[in-house]
Amino acid sequence: MRTPFAFLIALLAACLPAGAQMTVWAIGDTVRIDPLSGKAFEDNPLLFPDCQTGDYRTHNFIWDAEQKRILLHAARNEIVAFQLVIERAGTAPLTAVRVELGDLIGPGGARIPEANIDLFKEWYVRVQRPSHQKYSLGPGYYPDALLPCRRWKGNLYPHMY
Repeated sequence: MRTPFAFLIALLAACLPAGAQMTVWAIGDTVRIDPLSGKAFEDNPLLFPDCQTGDYRTHNFIWDAEQKRILLHAARNEIVAFQLVIERAGTAPLTAVRVELGDLIGPGGARIPEANIDLFKEWYVRVQRPSHQKYSLGPGYYPDALLPCRRWKGNLYPHMY
């Protein structure tokens, strides 16, 4: 039996400079988001007939922006994942962005302890020349490595990046 767990997002934005604004949303772990446009590569019904279309920043398979809630389903001992997207909404750069984790709470007070949660930063590779395979989606930034940062102390987005 799959049990739904609802996750609430808590971000500390107190360190943002004056005028800095951000948008936070979530999407499933299998969707590739372009880091420049914020658009899903899979948002193309001709290539992906079952793709998520529309404004997936406000509502998608796992995300409800109105309630700021992520809803995942998992069986016992199953691993589930999602992507938390943090976008600059204004012109000021985002600095000192922190994501804080806590216990995950589900129906009937069921808990998944914070110690069982991992956090990764998604790294992108810029593809300038697409492969000649038929499945290529063309040039652009593609998600590649997941850098573990759960126990990494310091800024999640260092200035050098």
